[in-house]
Amino acid sequence: MMAFLCRFAIMSIEEQQALAKCLSEDKRREFLKRRLAFFTEMLRAFGIRAGTQTVKLLGNLLFSAAILRKAIPDTLPFLFPDAADDATDFQLNAILDYMETLRGQDHP
Repeated sequence: MMAFLCRFAIMSIEEQQALAKCLSEDKRREFLKRRLAFFTEMLRAFGIRAGTQTVKLLGNLLFSAAILRKAIPDTLPFLFPDAADDATDFQLNAILDYMETLRGQDHP
């Protein structure tokens, strides 16, 4: 198993849009390729061997939960800010429950 140390930040929706405008198509593809490799290794560290689509699904689910939490209340002012942490906890627990069903099995 490969050990890894990573540092990353969850960018806001606006930060992602600004960055995307600065990246060439080649750099964007390279970024996505590296992100896929990162998530694949992270899942393997949890005993999950998943195919590309499952890795992408989990990556999207995890990032969307983090991005949504970061967006409340500034970018998404009509969501209930006092329930933001509870909503994030619920989403992460649901993702972890799904990940638990994947452990120890090969998935396409």
